[in-house]
Order: sequence, then C-alpha cells, then structure tokens
Amino acid sequence: MGRKDVYPVTIANSTDDDLEEILAWLQAEDVAGETTFHPNRNMIAAGHEAGELIVLKVGGEIGAFALGAPGVIDIFETKPAFRRTGVGRMLAQHCIGRAAEADIAVIEGECAPPTSLPFWEHMGFQQIRARYGHSPWVGLRVPKLLILPAGKACEIIVRLFDETMLYVDGVAPVAEYRPLAVMGADGIVYLQERLALYAPDLRPGNDLAVEIVLDGKRLGLDKVKREEFKRLGVQHDRFLNYFIDMIDPSSARGD
Repeated sequence: MGRKDVYPVTIANSTDDDLEEILAWLQAEDVAGETTFHPNRNMIAAGHEAGELIVLKVGGEIGAFALGAPGVIDIFETKPAFRRTGVGRMLAQHCIGRAAEADIAVIEGECAPPTSLPFWEHMGFQQIRARYGHSPWVGLRVPKLLILPAGKACEIIVRLFDETMLYVDGVAPVAEYRPLAVMGADGIVYLQERLALYAPDLRPGNDLAVEIVLDGKRLGLDKVKREEFKRLGVQHDRFLNYFIDMIDPSSARGD
C-alpha cells in the first residue's frame, strides 16, 4: 500500500505555513539544479494571498499543490516522493471538479515541462494547438452531470464548424455530438450532461459556427456568438467558452 492508503489525505487552500514549506521545497530543487517552479515563487506567493493556492496533504505532509483560480491551472506540482502514487491525479480531479462547480466549461493549459503531457492526457485532456510558447498545450471539456426531468426522449445533434462553412460549400464539421436528452412537459429540451462547444484548433482568428438539430429539424445554424443561440439556451462561462445545458426550441428562428 502507498502512503495515501495509510495516512489521511486532505485538500484545502494553503496556509502561511504551507506556503513556507512549498517555497523551501522549490528552493531545494533549485539549489540541486533540478527542474523547478522556484523562479515562479513570487507568483505562487501572490496566489496564496489571493486564496488560489490549493494544497494536497498526505498525513499532514504536502504531497502536491496547484495554483490558479477555478478553471485555471497555472502551476501544478507533485513532490517527487509522492509521484506515481495517485496523489497528483487526486489533486487534478479536485481542480476539475472545482471548475465544474464554478460553471467553467473548459480548462486549457500549457504542459511545462513537456514531460507532464502524458499525465494530463491520462486525466482526459486532449492536446491542442499551442496558444503561445514552445511547450505542448492541452484542453478539457469539463464534465458536469445534470438532472434530467421526466419527459420524452428526443434526438439532439450538435455540429461544430469553422465559420468558413457559412460562406463555402462542403466544409465538414470539426465535431459532432448526440447527447442524451429529454423534452420536458414545459417544452424545454434538457441534456443529461453539459455540452461544451469546444473546438480548440479552428483557424486562428476564425469564429466557431454551430448547427443544432432537434428530431430532424434544424433549430439554428450560425456563429455561436449570435443572439439566436442565446435565445435557444446557449450560454458561456467567464472565459467565453460556450456550452449547452438545455435548449428552448420555441425560440428557434427556423430555416
């Protein structure tokens, strides 16, 4: 059994003592000439003051920490002695759940060092086009289960496109989803799970276009930022990541 199976594991916001321990750990890595986040110590200290430094402890000892507001993972580090024990995965899952609670639809981040890429892929992230820098980038559609009311099963198809499909024939969708959904007595279509309208590798500068089809009838086809999709029920988080929890077919313009 590993230490996490024997000692209690806690995840909480950092205390002043935690910050001191983390900075000492990173300084020791720096002195030893190891890859470290010690150059980011001021950023970590500022995150602690802002309440954005999350610490996982095993039996009272810090095993890993994450820095960032909900939906953001600026720095993520597992202490060498706790690697390959599941501690990092536990903290990463906590960060994902924290994003869901804050209604964040997508998490993106840079894999620095690049050797962290397999870890994030194991957590369900997909490699995406780099936003900047030379390290790999990853993104995740944050899972969030919703409550389905009693109702009639219906077929919803959501297709994502680069906006060029609005002007050029024959452009294929970059993604297609058929989420489980029911139509309630109020005429609203409820999805079993949040659907993030996430297409991270569109041509730079281009907008996302969306098509929504209900039981064979198109409800909308246009750029996702258009008002018609807001009326249908498309929402966005504070990072302008669009998502669907429910759809109001009565607001459809029709084609």
